[in-house]
Amino acid sequence: MKLLITMLDVIFVMFTMYNTMSKVRLSTSLTFLWKFVFPVIGIGGFGIGTVLAIWETGIQGLPVLLALVFAIILLYYGFIRAKNVYIDDNFLYVDNFIKTVKVPFTEISDVSENIFFTPRLIFVKFRHRTQFGKKIMFIGNTEMLLFLSTHPAVDKIRIRIKKGYP
Repeated sequence: MKLLITMLDVIFVMFTMYNTMSKVRLSTSLTFLWKFVFPVIGIGGFGIGTVLAIWETGIQGLPVLLALVFAIILLYYGFIRAKNVYIDDNFLYVDNFIKTVKVPFTEISDVSENIFFTPRLIFVKFRHRTQFGKKIMFIGNTEMLLFLSTHPAVDKIRIRIKKGYP
C-alpha cells in the first residue's frame, strides 16, 4: 500500500511538472494559411489578372502591375514573415515550420503590436540576433472585441519579461 501511495505521489509530481512546463500557443493556429496559402492564392490570382490586363490593354494595364507589386509588399510585411510563437514559464519558442528557436525572456527587449490591423500583428524585438534576426512578427490569436486594447499575447510576454528582472 505504501508503495502505491509513493508511486501515485511520483506520478502527481510528474504531472504537475509537465503542466507547469507545457507550452502555450500565442500565435494563431491559422499561421500556415496566412503565411503560405493566402499569399499564393492572392499573388497567383492577382498575377494572372495583371497579365490579362496588360495583355488586353497594353500600357494602360501598368497601374494594375503597380498594384500587384504593392500587394506583394503588403503580403510580405503582413503575413509571409509570420512565425509560430509559444511560451512556457522560462522561454519564448519561435518556429518557422522548419526550425524552432528557444529564447529566454531576458533576451527580449520589446514587444509591440499593430492595433489598427486585423488580424493583430505582434512584434518581438530581441537584445541580440537570433536565427530569425533581431525582430520577429507573429499573428496573434483572434480575440473578439479587442478594438484598441492590448492583445492578451502581448501582456503574457510582458509579464514574463518583468519576472526575469528584479
